[in-house]
Amino acid sequence: MKKSFTAILLMMFTFNNAQTFKYGKVSIDELKATTCALDSTATAAILYNERYTHFEYDEEIGFYIVDEYFMRMKIYSIEGYDYATHSIPMYNSNSTKEEIIGLKGTTYTLENGEIVKTKLDNDAVFFEKTNKYWSQKKFTMPNLKVGAVLEWVYTLKSPFISKLDEVNLQSEIPIFKNNVSIYVPEYLVYNTNTKGYLNIPIVNDNKGRTLDLSYMERVDYGSSIQSRRIQNSVSFNEKIYKINMTNVPALKDEPYAGNIENYAAGVLFELSLTRFPGSNIETYASDWEAVAKNIYESEYFGGELKEKSHFLADLPGVLEGKSTEAEKINAIFKHIKSKIKWNDFNGFYTDLGVKKAYKEGLGNVADINLNLISMLREAGFEANPVLISTVSNGIPYFPSRLAFNYVVASVHTVEGTVLLDASKPYTIPNVLPESALNFNGREIKSNGQSDWIKLYAQKHSISKTVANFKFTDSGFEGNARKILNLSFALDYRNEMTALSKEKIIEKLNEEYENIDVLDVRINNLEDLEKEVNETIKFETESYFEEISGKTYLDPLFFYQITKNPFKSEQRDFPIFYNKPWVNSITINLTIPDQYTIESIPESKEIVLPDNLGVFAYKIVQNGQLILIESNIIINEPVIQATQYNIIKDFYRDIIKKQAEKIVLSKK
Repeated sequence: MKKSFTAILLMMFTFNNAQTFKYGKVSIDELKATTCALDSTATAAILYNERYTHFEYDEEIGFYIVDEYFMRMKIYSIEGYDYATHSIPMYNSNSTKEEIIGLKGTTYTLENGEIVKTKLDNDAVFFEKTNKYWSQKKFTMPNLKVGAVLEWVYTLKSPFISKLDEVNLQSEIPIFKNNVSIYVPEYLVYNTNTKGYLNIPIVNDNKGRTLDLSYMERVDYGSSIQSRRIQNSVSFNEKIYKINMTNVPALKDEPYAGNIENYAAGVLFELSLTRFPGSNIETYASDWEAVAKNIYESEYFGGELKEKSHFLADLPGVLEGKSTEAEKINAIFKHIKSKIKWNDFNGFYTDLGVKKAYKEGLGNVADINLNLISMLREAGFEANPVLISTVSNGIPYFPSRLAFNYVVASVHTVEGTVLLDASKPYTIPNVLPESALNFNGREIKSNGQSDWIKLYAQKHSISKTVANFKFTDSGFEGNARKILNLSFALDYRNEMTALSKEKIIEKLNEEYENIDVLDVRINNLEDLEKEVNETIKFETESYFEEISGKTYLDPLFFYQITKNPFKSEQRDFPIFYNKPWVNSITINLTIPDQYTIESIPESKEIVLPDNLGVFAYKIVQNGQLILIESNIIINEPVIQATQYNIIKDFYRDIIKKQAEKIVLSKK
């Protein structure tokens, strides 16, 4: 009864505090709350999230966007401290940039029954440049304690009216109340698109507004031309978008989810057209073809692809002795990778320019990959840039140049299309970094025409392990050889190349539970044209138990899958494996002569519908030798949410089968 009464009080707190929120007016009840009424496991929650967007006018730049933000947050545990750090991205282009004003924040704590306020110090607000076009202001709220309530407000002024910042309505933590108001002058028409899986109640309205204008006008007085300030007012209608949402559940991250923010409830606004009085209607980003053409015609993109004088002297040497298409492509690819190192900046527009980047050996993604494309074209290949929105940048919903933030190369050969990214050290042809695998990219041909192209690899990435185990009275000793190719090899190289042998052994001991790795040898770690080959020597006292005179062995030892990565009852978004893949385990298990092998599990095969995948499990006894083979094959890089339960049950059946024991008894 007491628990139920507490829950009722918490719900009353939720309802009452959903009425009015003002900065600086935090209540003792908010500070006393110890559990989130929306989710008892929540480490923090947003009590109130407000956004008020409107447009003002400046005689120099015209209309500009004013976004006013107000956030109130509650911390329930130490783990919730992570949400007390906030970053505000700002876009800039040449001399035009976004600006943040009026930033202030306060942490409220309860001490001896009194509310204590700790203000955010200006010295705790940091400015960071992300790349040529993006920067951010970042801060962490002060005096963090369990039970604290945090508030911050700020205003973002933006001259870039082509796109409003996304209206974010869902977070990794619960939100008690969203209150959003957006006022758009009738001269600007935006397309809107909702995202996520929650119902978003958008209420539309119209309202008249009068805007006072002040501008300078040059007047000819005959004998002289003078300037005078003109005061005027303009009346127009505004379209109003209002969104009020309460009790929004947290967006729970899931394994193989890609960018979980793609599925957070939100609203996107993209400028469709402008219709100013006395001017023709002007359309923007009408389709993806127009966006790609606009990018291609830029001097920082298509203009850079015309540059070639800086590498012409090197090209004959690069191609010397190369006769096939694959040899020539690989030679140019390796040359650019060794010639220009990545400066950690993304982008599809060049930063330094292809000439300077090539000469100085440093550049952003565009500097590197546009050099690659230009050199491939000069060698006679049909090579094109492919615009990409990286996983962290999200899915591009509207035709807009801001939808992209990355570029790679495509090369059309008699064997098919090859995708290349020379900005990362361990990539190989048709193996892009995972950060770039985001459904489709936009390929732009040399005539400016464009089309979508799939980014995911078509070939299976393979992890193949052959292990030899020998059973002793105290456990097992043995060795294992693992071979990795394509994306698996890329991941391994990214993780292991910079590590010492001691650190690699330490990492392997963490990965493979309950074993002691005695030695490791890795071949082809730097030779990208070959598969990675890892050989380990190990011993373990685990993976068997003795019960009532019998010995029970785990057939797959530390290679056994013991936990299902998919635990949720349902899933609303796809499973992103990002590649078709094969995990093959072969174990040769030697049993000493003093033991009798009483039973082994039965072999089994599970074939998924729609050619999604296969699990093949085989155990064969030959005297005192037992051969165990486990093969898991997934054929699709992305599996839709409608097939989630199929994959969840697939793992459940694998776990159940792999858990079956080999039974021994002593002679």
